Amino acid sequence: MSALLRILLLVLIVFLAVTGAYPNAFDISTDYSAEMNGMAGAGMAHCDGGMAIAVNPAGMAGIKKYNFSMTLTNMVVSLEAPANGPGTGVSSTSYAPIGGAGTAYRVHDNITIGIFLFAPSGGGSIIKNVDFGYPMQGYRNVYRRNFSGRLAFIEFGPAVAINLPHGITIGAVYRINFVENWANLWALSPGFISGRMEAHYTKVHLSGYGFDGVRVGAQFNPVKQLHVGVAYRNPVRIYTSGKTRIDSAYSVKTEKIERYAERYSAGITYEFVPGIFLASLDYEFCGYSRYRYNTVKTMGLVTISTPLKRRDTHWARLGFEVMADPRVPVRFGVGAMSGSSNKKYHNITSVGAPGYPFFLGLGSGYRFDEAWELNLSVNFLYNTGRVPMKYFFYGAMPGYYSSLGYFTSIELICNL
Repeated sequence: MSALLRILLLVLIVFLAVTGAYPNAFDISTDYSAEMNGMAGAGMAHCDGGMAIAVNPAGMAGIKKYNFSMTLTNMVVSLEAPANGPGTGVSSTSYAPIGGAGTAYRVHDNITIGIFLFAPSGGGSIIKNVDFGYPMQGYRNVYRRNFSGRLAFIEFGPAVAINLPHGITIGAVYRINFVENWANLWALSPGFISGRMEAHYTKVHLSGYGFDGVRVGAQFNPVKQLHVGVAYRNPVRIYTSGKTRIDSAYSVKTEKIERYAERYSAGITYEFVPGIFLASLDYEFCGYSRYRYNTVKTMGLVTISTPLKRRDTHWARLGFEVMADPRVPVRFGVGAMSGSSNKKYHNITSVGAPGYPFFLGLGSGYRFDEAWELNLSVNFLYNTGRVPMKYFFYGAMPGYYSSLGYFTSIELICNL
């Protein structure tokens, strides 16, 4: 085998792992405003202001004259996964500073414009002592090396909302996406000289933009106590490119397409005691089945597609808000997801565990006056699952997986 073919083979083997690292990390569905996070992400039927742009842009129309909202979130997630099959579990903890900011301004009695900057995913992690061995030979530990990865994902763009008769508002936002990720890992491939299986240190750096994103939404208040909302986010393709360096001796041009799933959302909020107690129920459909393959091109010549075949998922969220004091809201909520991972292709580089995520939200805040408000929230995430041995031949890594984490949010709101 020529040296060139060995290089190409190594790059492709590396990307069998790396391309699976972030395929749906862009879709953390509970990272909204601290107000909504306190209700486990529920509230798209009555959300308003600048942060509503990321959920339901029609909510911008609910402001009086001007609104600025900013949420900062610190997410910590611990992942346990088998590196080389049952009994070879490794763990990692990732930290991700995420959040967003938005502003809205009423330029006409019936027209509101705004702009937002949203970081729905990001951060990094190191998986220590990963075992690179030969699973078909009893999962022997041949190499123990670290895997590390970092991700930056930003979404920004302008928005507009319009007040219509009969309590109806509509809104739209144009979404520009930017993604950049880094991965450092050891991978097995035939040796450049010996032809035997050897471990090679590989660094990957990719970045790119997407310019075809749109989110539209509507809110409807048929009566004062009842709020109904719907929203749609189209799928986005982000073309990334960069370099893959192998053993600090070779540098290979690499291209990859990242995908951002389509979403259909609907919600209802009912104020049992107006201004005192409300409940929100949200449903969301996520089109992850579009993630059928990861496609990577190296040197502008060789293209390979690895299967993902993710499943469409269904989210459900139920949240409550009670005014313990005219200035102090108390929020809580629960949420669950049907799970997007396909066990047949799940491994250590996949996102989370192949189970059914469940999460809780708690929050509160303080309303200083009509202009300023501060909100706080904390969320807990629980997701476990097991990949059976029979899926090894599909490309999955059998064993037990768990993804446990929490994130805290702080939000500052200014209304004028």
